[in-house]
Amino acid sequence: MEIKEGGSVQFNQPQQSSLAKQALNDIASLLAKDAKQSLEQQGVGLLTGLAGQQLFFWQLHKQFPELASQHEFSARMTLIEEQIPFLHSQLAFGYGLTGVAWLYECFLHEGNYQAEFNHNTDVLLLQHLQQSDWTGELEFIRGLSGFAVYIARRQTAELGLPLAQALLTRLEQQWHQFADGTGAWEVATNSFFRFNQATDDSEFNLGLAHGVPSIIASLLPLLAHQQLHSQIKTLLQASCQWLIQQQQASEKFGSCFAYITDQPCQSRLGWCYGDATIALTLMRVGNAIDSDNFTAAGRNIALKAAQRRLTSSQVQDAGICHGSAGLALIFQVITRYYTESSLSQAAQYWFEHTLALYQTSGLDGFNAVREQDNSTCRLPDHGLLGGYAGIGLVLLMAFDVETNWLDALLLTNS
Repeated sequence: MEIKEGGSVQFNQPQQSSLAKQALNDIASLLAKDAKQSLEQQGVGLLTGLAGQQLFFWQLHKQFPELASQHEFSARMTLIEEQIPFLHSQLAFGYGLTGVAWLYECFLHEGNYQAEFNHNTDVLLLQHLQQSDWTGELEFIRGLSGFAVYIARRQTAELGLPLAQALLTRLEQQWHQFADGTGAWEVATNSFFRFNQATDDSEFNLGLAHGVPSIIASLLPLLAHQQLHSQIKTLLQASCQWLIQQQQASEKFGSCFAYITDQPCQSRLGWCYGDATIALTLMRVGNAIDSDNFTAAGRNIALKAAQRRLTSSQVQDAGICHGSAGLALIFQVITRYYTESSLSQAAQYWFEHTLALYQTSGLDGFNAVREQDNSTCRLPDHGLLGGYAGIGLVLLMAFDVETNWLDALLLTNS
């Protein structure tokens, strides 16, 4: 299947473009106010903290250099560099060393690439993966799936192949094969992300953030290592076939997939969980290994997801993780694979909904819904995954700014 660039979401009214630019200006002004305070409150991480904000400024400068001060950008990079020694024991992609190292990889790949730059990170990560008593998470934010995103960017580095081999070994060790030849990865009983903490029963998570789809998506770019291609393809075929089998009656429950297996329900439509990112993952695998079965399944799931609107989506805010900007982004990527008008209409719907939140309430419209003191409230979030930085990155799509950062969310290969 040919992958297209896909038509960008559009400004259908003249004032929408100026509204989006004003939102970008407000986001940039807020994030630039006090980097040190932001560092103290949200940390240095790529998905949650300062590194994700820097990705936003990097992309913003390409379209609106007047909104992104190079001096302030350099000062913030210095703050990040000062934190790196404190991250050596915290490798998590979401908020630790590998996410920050990914950011450097992203910047370096746009210029004179220096493979040796992140060598020390490679050494630390390889040591971690080769521990005899390794008991880490498999998922994206803290675990192996996140590490894989960084490792994919290191394909040509000295330790690129050993890193990929060590990661694949861990995933094969955790692999659960079923009698029909399919397989998946079970959530460990001690996992922070386990739904059923009170029991030791088998649990298989169906979300891109913390479940089997995250592992599938993270393996895709590692197919580029020819020495590992056959092993990875075998895992992708068996796990995608298993994933397709987990579909529930969408007419009855309102979604094709639940949050975990054996507990049918309507799942939210988002990046973290739900049908849209499962559909995209199946499409990507089908394209990568030439499987019409997987691409057809992904298409059918995506078309159903594209029909859902605000009332049936469980969308409550604008963030990428489980908000309207995230859905605009996901459906935009899906249109690279299929041209059905309902898919591009879904991307446009969620993009315009995001703009409308700003038009009505300014930056407060982009505040994240959070649980605090046993009640639901809306709070400012400066991060990439749940807050202003990520929403800003999505707004830049409509100005045709390149989206070569989407591998950081398991939406494309690097």
